[in-house]
Amino acid sequence: MSLATFFIVSFGESVGILYCAVFRHVGFALSLISINLGLFQITTGFLSVKLRPTIDAILNINPLRFSATVLVNAEIQPMRFSCDEPVFPECLETGDDVMDFYHFDHTSMESFLILALLGIAYRILSFLALTYLPRLQG
Repeated sequence: MSLATFFIVSFGESVGILYCAVFRHVGFALSLISINLGLFQITTGFLSVKLRPTIDAILNINPLRFSATVLVNAEIQPMRFSCDEPVFPECLETGDDVMDFYHFDHTSMESFLILALLGIAYRILSFLALTYLPRLQG
């Protein structure tokens, strides 16, 4: 879990480096960073359970989605719940039921490997942007 948290922090830093490398005005870059990270957080799967297939395919570049899967696998899967009055159409009694409800279908190791690859890819992309892109007026 600590490595998943490390890659989440690294992803945020990489997005910050990427936007600050592109735009000269730091305040404008910070606004874009907040919008980008906010959208990525909303589309992890907790607040947006069902998305259109095209948008869902595009969001496979979102490392927060895979980190959520790793963290949910570690925390919720061994749990058991009871519900007298189901809030949802069905009662979610086990951690596997919760994971099926939120469509977290990757295994924990598969999600972690994807998260690590995306974290490294975003860090390389931010380094390349910092090295080769001219700063735009923002």
